[in-house]
Amino acid sequence: MNRVESLIHRAIGDYPWLREPIVNAYQRVLAWVPRAEFLIDRNLIVRPGYFFGFHDKCPWPTDGKYLLAHKFDFRAPIAKIESKPVTYGIFEDGDLNSYRELGTTEAWNWQQGASLQWVAGTEHAFAVNSIVDGKPLGEVRNENGKLLQSFPYHLASVCARGRFGVSYCFRRLGKGAPGYGYHLWGKSDAADWDELHVVDLYSGRHRALLTLNEIASIEHCESMKGAYHFFSHALFSPTGDRFLFYHQWRQKRGHCIRACTQSALMEMISIDSLAQIFRMSRGVVSGKSWRILVQAMAAGITTFFWIAMGCHVG
Repeated sequence: MNRVESLIHRAIGDYPWLREPIVNAYQRVLAWVPRAEFLIDRNLIVRPGYFFGFHDKCPWPTDGKYLLAHKFDFRAPIAKIESKPVTYGIFEDGDLNSYRELGTTEAWNWQQGASLQWVAGTEHAFAVNSIVDGKPLGEVRNENGKLLQSFPYHLASVCARGRFGVSYCFRRLGKGAPGYGYHLWGKSDAADWDELHVVDLYSGRHRALLTLNEIASIEHCESMKGAYHFFSHALFSPTGDRFLFYHQWRQKRGHCIRACTQSALMEMISIDSLAQIFRMSRGVVSGKSWRILVQAMAAGITTFFWIAMGCHVG
């Protein structure tokens, strides 16, 4: 953010109903501003009809043997693609010529796919989200597609140690931020829930960490009253002992986001101690990088605004 952008942001930061249209207009203008061309010194392999998802997860396992990917019919109209389940599977060669389909799922979007991610400490097991009989299902499967474990929640992020996952309601997320929900799930009668869950991938046990009412009670502000609240963008730290997530709330006149980090994953958390356990940024957060966000919050920087998406660091 340059000096002019920073001044404008500070002036409108407390007025989401004004900030959002200004930001949208500014981004549209920048999209048409000519930018200097740049060259890369690596060979790119492009495979139309395949994608992985968000930049916060790695498509390769630690040994680099496979590459996780979703597959869709890129020749079909977008509306038709989005009305059908997507295929997921693995590329088995470095040139991306050999793709092996492992399954299909209705729990996907363009931003994050089906939250495909490798589970550390396993022999090429990976997590994927599904929808079965209108209900959410987080699954762990092996490289042959065999189901190893399943949970009655969608998995947003799995820690680097491979044991714990974080979950929240993607149906609720889809209502607050449509690009991040599962559009096919919107046709079901499944109920929303308002809890952030931690899932033990080894035992299958899970527990509610906190509710939206609890997180909204911490450093509560006027714009939260009567708003539609939801969790999003959970991400474990590189060490796997902490995670961050976004607490978002939307009103007719605007949309606010703040980043929260959880520092005691393995401990039972009481409502009274939430304010001490969670650190938060205030204002608007866009993009997601564990290192940048946590360093900034630790330094006391409380407002973030990134026009461009941040890259995941380490």
